[in-house]
Amino acid sequence: MQRVVNTNGIPFSKKNGARVECMRVGVYRADIKETFKIEPSAVQTLLDHLKGTVDFFLTQEEKVKLEDVEDYEEVLAEVETQLRALCDPDKVAAQVGRLTHEHSPLKTQVEEEHEYQLQLVEYEVIEGKGGIKSGGKKVKKSSYRVVKDDFPLIYHLDVGAMYPNIILSNRLQPMAIVSKEFCNSCTYNDPSNNCQREMDWKWRGDLYMATRADVKAIINEMESEKRRYNSKDKETGEVKRVKWSELHPKEQTEEITKAVRQFSQKAYKRLKSSVYEDKRDIVCQRENPFYVNTVLNFRDRRYMFKRRTKEWNKKLEKAEESGDLVAKSEAKDMVLLNDSLQLAHKCILNSFYGYVMRKGARWHSMKMAGIVTYTGANLIREAREFCEQVGLPLELDTDGIWCLLPKSFPDTFKIKMKGGKEIKMPYPNCVLNYRVHQKYTNHQYQDWDNETKSWKTSSQNSILFEIDGPYKAMILPASTEEDKMLKKRYAVYNFDGPLGHKQTPSGEIQA
Repeated sequence: MQRVVNTNGIPFSKKNGARVECMRVGVYRADIKETFKIEPSAVQTLLDHLKGTVDFFLTQEEKVKLEDVEDYEEVLAEVETQLRALCDPDKVAAQVGRLTHEHSPLKTQVEEEHEYQLQLVEYEVIEGKGGIKSGGKKVKKSSYRVVKDDFPLIYHLDVGAMYPNIILSNRLQPMAIVSKEFCNSCTYNDPSNNCQREMDWKWRGDLYMATRADVKAIINEMESEKRRYNSKDKETGEVKRVKWSELHPKEQTEEITKAVRQFSQKAYKRLKSSVYEDKRDIVCQRENPFYVNTVLNFRDRRYMFKRRTKEWNKKLEKAEESGDLVAKSEAKDMVLLNDSLQLAHKCILNSFYGYVMRKGARWHSMKMAGIVTYTGANLIREAREFCEQVGLPLELDTDGIWCLLPKSFPDTFKIKMKGGKEIKMPYPNCVLNYRVHQKYTNHQYQDWDNETKSWKTSSQNSILFEIDGPYKAMILPASTEEDKMLKKRYAVYNFDGPLGHKQTPSGEIQA
C-alpha cells in the first residue's frame, strides 16, 4: 500500500480483490423441490460444446485416448438426451414464436403437444469492461426461461489452489511485470517472439471525503502563526511545541492526514469513498522463472501428500474391515501425518500470493497481486453466471461457489474403457473446466530448452474446478439487520447424517 496525501485526498492505493457474497438464505434440502428458471440459450451452448467438453475431460483431465473409450458415442447421446429433456432450445423457440403470434394457425396444430411453462425474466447485464464504477453501464434485458420445479442437487464448485495455479498458468512473477519502455530496450523485442502477455487488473483508490477546497482550507488554517504542534528532536528525543514552518515535511504530512481524516468524519459522517480504474500490464514470459518454479515445487509436493492421504485412507478402511489393529493404528498415524503435511504446504503455497502484496517484501508487486485477484474474481463471476442460467447460486466465496442444480440436469456419468476400467465424469464440473480452458489458457508460456538453446512456446493452464457433493442439506441463516446478508456463515449436511461443512464468520471451514 502506498500512502499519498495531496489535494485529491487519496490515502490508499490498492488492487481490487475478489468478492464474497451470500445470495440466498434459508434451508435447502435435497428432498424439497425448488423452482428453477432455465435459460434456453445456456442449454444450447452446452449442446454446442458437448463434444468439446467430454473430449477435454478425457484427454486433458484423465489423460486417456479417445480411441480407448468403449462407449464414447453412447455417453454423448445420453448427455444430450438429458439436456434436451431438461430444456430443448428448439421447442422453446417454437413455443415462444407461438406466444408472440397468438393467432397463428400453427398454434391450434400443436396445442396437444407438451409445452414448457415459460416466464419472461428481466435481468441486468453490465456492458463495458470497467464495470459500473469505471464507465460501464447497466443494460436491462429480458428472455423467456423454462420454469421447472425439481429436487435440487447441492454442490460446491471451487478452484483447487486457485491463486497458485493462476500464478503458474500465466508465469506471473513480481519481477516479470514490465513496462513498454523496458520491452523496447529488451533484446527479445520482436513481435515474432510473442513474449509480452498483456493482463488486466483493477486499481482502487480510497479517497477521503474532504474535497480539494476543504483540504486547502485545512492547510491554510494549520499554517496559522497561532497554531503549535508537537515535534520530536531526533538527537535528544525531546518533544517540543513548534510552529508549522518548523515541522519536518514528514511531520507536516502526518498532521495534514490526521486533520483531513477528522474533518471527513465530522463533516461528511463518512471517512472514505472509493474510485476504480482499469489497468493493463505486461507479463514477461521470458523472465528468470525462479519464483514460478518455487511455487510449482510447493504445489506438486502438496499434491503428493494429498495423494498419500487418500491412499492411507483406503488402507485404513481395509484395516477396519479386516480387524487388523496394528495396520489400523499405522494407517491412522500416516493419515494424520500426510494430512498435516499437505495442510502445511497449503499455508506456505497461499503465502506466495499474499507475500507480494506486502510493501516491505523483497519482491513487492501490487500489480501482480491485482492481476491474480482480478483473474480469480472473473473465474468465479463466470461460474456464478453459469449457475444462474441453469440453477440457483447460494454463496460466493473467493475461490468457489455453492449452488443448486436441478436433479434432471446431467450429473455423473460412467465411461467404460476398452481395458475394463471405468471413469466417472462429473458433468457440471467438466462444463466449468472446459469454459476455463477456452478462455484462460496461456498460449504464450515460454521455457528455455538447454538442449536446443532456444525458447519453446507451449499452452499452459492448470486452473481447474473441483466438485464436492451432492449434499443432503444446506442452511444459510438470515441477518437480524434489514437488507443485509451474512457472509461465510452456513452449515452443510451429508446424506449419511453428520455435518459436512461448517463455515464460521471468521472464514474458517470445519469439516
